[in-house]
Amino acid sequence: MGTPSFSLFNSKSQITLLIVFVFMTYILPPSVFALSDLIISDITVNNSSPVAGDAIKVTTTIKNIGDTSPNTTVYLDTYAKDSSGTQLWSSGGASINNAVFGPEQSYSIPLSIIFKPNKADTFTLYGVADSNSWHEEKDETNNILTKQLIVSPAPACSSDSECGGKYFPSSGATFCGSGSDVNKRMKYQVVPVCVSGSCSEKTEPGVLEDCAASGKICGFSPLQGGQFQCVAATSVICKTGVAITFQCLCGELSYESYGYCCLDAYGKLYHYHTSCPQVVCPTCPDGQSPSSWSACANNNQSRTNHKCDASTNYQCQSYTETQSCTVTPLPPATTGYCGDKICSGNETSATCPNDCVSPVTPPTTPQSTPNATTPPQPVIQPNLTTPKEKIIPLPVPTPLPPPVALPPPSPTAPTPPPSLEPTKPLPAVDRLRLAQSILNIESLKIKFESLKSKSQSLLKYHTIKNDINNTDKWDKVVGLFNEAIEALDNIKSFISSVRDTATEADLDKIVNRIDNVLLIIDKIIDVMLSG
Repeated sequence: MGTPSFSLFNSKSQITLLIVFVFMTYILPPSVFALSDLIISDITVNNSSPVAGDAIKVTTTIKNIGDTSPNTTVYLDTYAKDSSGTQLWSSGGASINNAVFGPEQSYSIPLSIIFKPNKADTFTLYGVADSNSWHEEKDETNNILTKQLIVSPAPACSSDSECGGKYFPSSGATFCGSGSDVNKRMKYQVVPVCVSGSCSEKTEPGVLEDCAASGKICGFSPLQGGQFQCVAATSVICKTGVAITFQCLCGELSYESYGYCCLDAYGKLYHYHTSCPQVVCPTCPDGQSPSSWSACANNNQSRTNHKCDASTNYQCQSYTETQSCTVTPLPPATTGYCGDKICSGNETSATCPNDCVSPVTPPTTPQSTPNATTPPQPVIQPNLTTPKEKIIPLPVPTPLPPPVALPPPSPTAPTPPPSLEPTKPLPAVDRLRLAQSILNIESLKIKFESLKSKSQSLLKYHTIKNDINNTDKWDKVVGLFNEAIEALDNIKSFISSVRDTATEADLDKIVNRIDNVLLIIDKIIDVMLSG
């Protein structure tokens, strides 16, 4: 078998490869394979020796070192990290028209966010070209440039004025004020303060714009990405429970094409970012339990009850319930008890002196004296007979006892009421423990009401900030405080129902129910710490 001869054209694939090579090398123009190459050429700051609290302006320069301009918009991002690697802020991706980026062309962008470090540290500034990686480049590994910035400690201070003036950061949400500031467009501002001889910062609400000064009101508008702005006043009231699709008033604020207008448990309108949560009725001042039925009169009796639903605008209202009834006749009165003015049964003058009179011993007849004169008395003969009459025996009359002389009533001592048969005594209970339980309930209720009010303020704040997770969390906290307050009111109703017949077992039950209310606090803490 002979040795095979080698030839460049021994197959169709080799011939095709050669044709492609010649076409691409000698026929196609060079611009077909040209690519851009975006880099960050420089990062500069307007203060090379800053101290903590200084405002620093950062400028980033992007350059194209490729063969041609990029084919679409270029994005640039700038951010900073402290020495621990924590990212502090980001420019959020500035966009640049691709037309300005021919080969070897540069473009500088001053950072819209003013960097104001509040501590001494070594910070790293980052510049990123083509931050969203939209462009195919000649080199994809040279898009990032870093620069270190050393910030020295702030000089000692003795007053806030030495630390600089207030300013609004470029990021952060806007909101409408409350109370007298309801028509002021506001935002949290940075306030430099002097603390223990060193400059620091705090945040507080500041007025961006007084809408009333221009005849407008504060409200949410979808313009400029959606934020609270000064908008034209409207008298249209938002419909409750449905999505807002036009400008209308929800409470004191105006909203346009955003969220829902809802009704709270107290009948007040408020704005919510999603569908309105289920309304929980408030606890009535005297509890939700109906009162006892009245006495039956004319075959009817009534009682007071309460209701809370859409028909009452979700406010607790009382109403009167009636029902038919039948009067049960009382058993006939009986005698034979001490105090019925009849001496009967085993009653004696010793056991019941008001019914039974003590026996009185007749007085002894005094002896007659010789000189005493007495009027003649008729003599009754027992067996007197007459000639023509039948003998009739007559009974010897018994002399009546003299009347019993009662002592005169004392001018100071009141006449005692007639003694009645003693009733069954009430169970012995410690009234001080009952009073202490009521005081504990009232003290807890005051504390719960105060904490509930603060929780409602946080709920309103997170609702305005559109923070869904925190809004749901604080809505649950408010609901748990309502549950605790309602439970305390129910315990008071129970105490009212047993106050005249309370036993030691009832007191123990009251204490246990108060302890169960305190368990709700554990649930509240768990919800507060969640998320």
